[in-house]
Formats: sequence, C-alpha cells, structure tokens
Amino acid sequence: MHQTKKKVGLDLGESLSCTGQNNPLFDAVVGVLREMGGSVHLDPHGENLVRRRRATEVGECPFVVEVQGWPNLMHEFVHILALGYLEEDSGFNYGWIPLDVTQTLHRKCLWEELSCCVISCNYMSFFPTEQSKAPFDCRDSMTMAKVLQQTQTVIRWFSEQIEILPVFYGLEANPAEFVTLIENCTRTHGRELNEIYDRLQHRVYESIAATGLSTDLLQSLSSFANYYSFESLWEQYRAN
Repeated sequence: MHQTKKKVGLDLGESLSCTGQNNPLFDAVVGVLREMGGSVHLDPHGENLVRRRRATEVGECPFVVEVQGWPNLMHEFVHILALGYLEEDSGFNYGWIPLDVTQTLHRKCLWEELSCCVISCNYMSFFPTEQSKAPFDCRDSMTMAKVLQQTQTVIRWFSEQIEILPVFYGLEANPAEFVTLIENCTRTHGRELNEIYDRLQHRVYESIAATGLSTDLLQSLSSFANYYSFESLWEQYRAN
C-alpha cells in the first residue's frame, strides 16, 4: 500500500546519505532491489512507493522505489518481497477499497501490512537516530542495546504506519473502529498473521544474507531482527 507523505518520527532518512555510505545493510537492500530491476530514490520530503521510471528520469532500472528514509525503505522492501517482483504500488488493487477482512484475500493484505510495520520497526534499529547521526557498528552489542532501548522512537514509527491504514478499510473517520477491527481480527485469525510474518521475516533475512554481508552483521541481524513482535508493539501502541 502507498504510504502517505508523513515523515518518520526522528527524520531517520535525513541522517544517512542517499548512497548508504558506510552502511553495508543499506547497500545490501539497495543491491537486492537493483537486481530485481529497481533503483532507490531517497528523499526525506518525497513519497513512499514503488513506481515505473519516468521517461524523463536518468537510469536503466525500469522501476523506482521512492522512500523518505530507512524505515520506509524496509517497509516497501517487505511489500516487494511479499509480491516477489517489482510492480507499481507492489501490486495493490485499489479497487478493493474498502477492504473486507471477512474475505481471506483482503485479510492477507492486512497481515502483510502489519508484517511490514513490525519488520521495519525491527530493522530501523540498524540505522542512526537524530541523536546519533553516524551509523553504528552492528557488531557492538552495547550500541545495539542502546538503540533497541529507544522504544518510544520505534513506537512513534509503528504508530505512523498503523494510522495510515484506516482509509483502506473505509474507517478514516473512525480510527477507533479500525483498532477494534485489528484486535478482533488478530484474536480470531492470529495464526494467519504469525505465518505470514514468519515467512516474510525469513524472506527478508535470506535476501539480505545472499548479498554477502559479513558474518558479524548477519549474526546481529539474526539476533535482533525479531526483537519486537506485533503483540509487543501493539500493546505499547495501545498504552500510548
């Protein structure tokens, strides 16, 4: 689904270069997308979407993944891997709006969207915050612990993602009803969410690992990429 033009909570996109300089994880994701036929355009004031390259744009890749920052990139990356190839708006059919979660296919859209939200929250810990502009060494467990403790930053990003969604269910005027919809749906069909999340989390890790990242970085990813679950994020979101 097309994310809105809202900016991430702490301007994470502005704290890294468009080339991902000095951060191999960013470069790995960009490399995977390039192999799939897409180039990444990072613009803190831009959109968050997958689109076809315009005739006036320089470049050879047929698709552009346009994002405001690292968390947005990971959100779009999960959508792309869920589809398995690049397509405008990751193949979402806007004719389905409002989505009806009594239908299995529409419910699958919800599970994939929530998986994107959670996975991007976990992977955002591998990039700097506004308070720490320089990318840190993921092999430094002390640094990782400090970043992972910044729960409020993560919750703000999780909240931004969740609060985009009611419009897709015809509930933009009643976001509280959307919260109830999610809670009822996860209570009744939570196994579906867990299965889709596990599959997409594995797909993200495997696609990144295949780029040849260092063993140390892969160990960090393996250890921390499931730090937050949907349940833990949702609980804190509701508490706020």
